[in-house]
Amino acid sequence: MVRLQDRVCAIVPNRGALQSDDKATNPFMLFFFSYARADFSPFLQKFYDDLREAVRSKAGEADADKIAFRDAKSIEPGQPWPEEITRALRVCKVFVYLHTPTYFTRNGCGKEFRIISDRLATANWRGATLSQASCLQPVFWDGPKQPINVPPEIVAIQLTHEDYGADYNLRGMLPITRASYGKEYWDALDAMALRIATAAQQSPLPEFRDVLDWEKIEPLFPVSTPAAQSVAFTSNKPTRAPRYARFVWIVGKREEQTAKRSLECYDPDGIAEEWLPFLPDNKPARLIAAEAVHEVKLTYASEQDVPQTQQDLENLIDKTAKEHTPIVIVTDIWSLHLDRYKALVSIFEEGKKDNCAVIFPWNLNDQETMRDRDRLRQTLADVFPVQFNKAEPSLLFEGIADLDTFKTELSKLLTKYVADIDRSLKAVRQLPEAPAFKEPPQLGPTSAST
Repeated sequence: MVRLQDRVCAIVPNRGALQSDDKATNPFMLFFFSYARADFSPFLQKFYDDLREAVRSKAGEADADKIAFRDAKSIEPGQPWPEEITRALRVCKVFVYLHTPTYFTRNGCGKEFRIISDRLATANWRGATLSQASCLQPVFWDGPKQPINVPPEIVAIQLTHEDYGADYNLRGMLPITRASYGKEYWDALDAMALRIATAAQQSPLPEFRDVLDWEKIEPLFPVSTPAAQSVAFTSNKPTRAPRYARFVWIVGKREEQTAKRSLECYDPDGIAEEWLPFLPDNKPARLIAAEAVHEVKLTYASEQDVPQTQQDLENLIDKTAKEHTPIVIVTDIWSLHLDRYKALVSIFEEGKKDNCAVIFPWNLNDQETMRDRDRLRQTLADVFPVQFNKAEPSLLFEGIADLDTFKTELSKLLTKYVADIDRSLKAVRQLPEAPAFKEPPQLGPTSAST
């Protein structure tokens, strides 16, 4: 049996070469640290050194040099990937990656992730999915929690942990590292080191014995193209006014709920649009929405099922955008205790799409909501740290607190959308090349709009 302290740790940047270390001869590596070279900085250097030392201490190894070896220089495009890196990817016990927007735009990082994913898929291994594997540990470094181009299987990986502290969960490790390495930094780092050492000892990655041909590895997330402009009005100009307003109800089922509360507001058959958001008023969500839609002379339409993944939701939004149909995403704040629904709505952290409104009704007439008000607000802050901490928060946060406000805000949103389409139609006739909109997207209702 290989002792924990006999394993070696490798830090490997994307497109970087490893420097041989005569002291690091043991083929069993404790963890592989993957990051994009563009993210390297003195702060990352400091963090890595401290993390390596913390893991060394918990592994019981006296000599830190036996734990790690480092990258030395960049690899030019087209050069072969060093054998040391592919070997490390085959035999490491834990895969640690730096979660940043840049990371998910690098083919090298995507190939590294593909190798780990293939190792996890080894037959009969007890944790075959990325989100279930404790031997895969993310470090939320900087940027949004869900950058563009992240596949659903990576979206499902939990980035935050109670042991890492509120500062880490809200802002990431880089801001904490910059802040003079205070208590928050050391507490988060110590918790990470413990998780890495424990995973290496108790649930290591299955060894991958096949020799790897780097050039033939398909990245799990290929290099993304620059973020495209929203397709709502730029990719194809409208030729007629919208006829429908489509709704997506992100509402958990009774049997899924984990929060301690009564479940009368959730449909016994699990139909999301039958949700009763403003009990004791027993009007279902679909009827409230249909009344608001009728006021602006549109027809109510609804997705019968909650989208399964972020990609499903993105595809639906893009499809309705091409049809010049407004889409309203309405989410039950209590359902955000469930990772599936939290992951779905997190795509709106940087703002909504042009044709899309995002609404979180609050039932402030509900005693349970009032009792857990602070905890519900914290859940929203965890999902939307940028939006939540704006100087002028939108009505997303407790602004829609009763049935009448909900209907009023829906009518305003849809009225604005129809007016925008009308202006765009005029622009098509008068100035075909002129952009229809210049205002950046905002998250939540736009009650100030006329």
